[in-house]
Amino acid sequence: MFLAFVSYLPINFEINYKRVQQNDLLIIKLVIIKSWLLFELRITQLYSSFSQLNKKFLQFNMYLTDAAKTSTSHETKVNKPFKYISDIYLNLIKGFKFVRNNAKPLQKLTKQLFKTITCKKITWSTELGFNNAAYTAIATGSLWALKNSIYQNIKQNVILKDPTPSLLVKPHFGGAYLNTNLACIFQIKLGHIIITGLKVMVLLTSFVIKGGGQAD
Repeated sequence: MFLAFVSYLPINFEINYKRVQQNDLLIIKLVIIKSWLLFELRITQLYSSFSQLNKKFLQFNMYLTDAAKTSTSHETKVNKPFKYISDIYLNLIKGFKFVRNNAKPLQKLTKQLFKTITCKKITWSTELGFNNAAYTAIATGSLWALKNSIYQNIKQNVILKDPTPSLLVKPHFGGAYLNTNLACIFQIKLGHIIITGLKVMVLLTSFVIKGGGQAD
């Protein structure tokens, strides 16, 4: 009875991201039964530089809180991302090989898992602008298309129960500008996660036993 009760426990996956000019705040939460916090990740002062890919690419302050309300914080930097990619190259190849050899069963598992996920809330507003009005208009239209594509993908693959989903893109013609506010909540029962995890373990075991060869 206990296992049956646990399997029906709903887990909420909450994502909130705000950017006001140069200030960032990303909050990711795992919450069970509406208010029991399992995990919270806060990222602030996000800095990225695509012009320094060989040097410093990403820097942020990270704060972690677990179910026991134990908190840790530290500054994280991702320097020389190309080196990281080269270091994990072999593992990436193994991962791609596993996905390729088990594409159909993985696709089936993913589809089944998504159908058990409920989207309870989705709002995403953005105001952006460039010094060039034409660039602002192009960026606004492109972002509208991107948001609509993401929304349609969510609508087709998960159970959408948000009565008032909100997507907004507002052009700012006064110069370089970017404000965005994203909030979404996805819910899934713990039992569905456990069952999917066990099925993936079976696939992995089969893959390893066969030496990474073609799986049935």
